[in-house]
Amino acid sequence: MNIKGIYHVNINCSDLEKSKAFYEMLGFRVQYPLQSEADPAGAGGLAAALGLPRDSVVNGYMMQLGTDNAACRLDLLSWKPYPGFQQGRPTPHMMNLGLQRLNIWTKTEDFDQDIAEIKRYGVEIVGQPMDGSFFGMPCKVFAFKDPDGTVIELSNVDPSYGVS
Repeated sequence: MNIKGIYHVNINCSDLEKSKAFYEMLGFRVQYPLQSEADPAGAGGLAAALGLPRDSVVNGYMMQLGTDNAACRLDLLSWKPYPGFQQGRPTPHMMNLGLQRLNIWTKTEDFDQDIAEIKRYGVEIVGQPMDGSFFGMPCKVFAFKDPDGTVIELSNVDPSYGVS
């Protein structure tokens, strides 16, 4: 295999501009817009590759946190429902299979300030903040939800922990 990394994580949303503002509050910036109308052939090909009708309509933004090639990217999308479409909901709890949450990290010295800023935004908090250790690694964790209920986890875990 020649996989180099994860390019992006897709998050579907019901109100694109509200979700864009939320992720901008977290520090993400729009890298480029994604609109079916701007590239109908490409959007149709992507929809078909994802098992959706070729004429599915999507609008969104590729958002990026950081500036280098290894930056975290979100593919923030809002799909126009098609006949027979049934709107889903985010996972009701963290023990379901598949992707469950997005973890973003901050420096230990910025953790409490970042929590205060996130709370000022009026987010739904998932549980009690953790301040302790996990598998011997000191860490703090704070979980909250985006406007559609997707769980976002803020942690202070050093991304280089355990890397030799």
